[in-house]
Amino acid sequence: MVTALIILTILVVILVLQLLFIWWKSRRRRRSSFPPPKKIEVLLVTYDLRTPDHNYNPFYEALKQQGNWWHHISSTWLIATTKTPQELYSAVVDHITTGDSLLVVTVKYPYWGSLTEKAWKWINNWIKP
Repeated sequence: MVTALIILTILVVILVLQLLFIWWKSRRRRRSSFPPPKKIEVLLVTYDLRTPDHNYNPFYEALKQQGNWWHHISSTWLIATTKTPQELYSAVVDHITTGDSLLVVTVKYPYWGSLTEKAWKWINNWIKP
């Protein structure tokens, strides 16, 4: 009777250890199989559009599709996005002409300027020190 109880206890311990091992492997696999989430950064897009007869509406619409945006200064947009400057540039450049200029850079803290309270609220919401 005691021997059967010892064997049963050993079998239960082995079963629990196997289940823990299976659970541990599945958690490791799950964690490593997903890429880490991309960080949202604010990109500054500034441009000089020099072709008077060109329709730039598709360019503006493409900018709006890149993420959460702010546009209160002429020819300047701030876009909160997971894209890199190169990815954002590639997404919008086909909507301008070769005579136009376009610059996309990452905005980092600290920053300074003369803006409305609404503008500062948007900026401070997306860019943390």
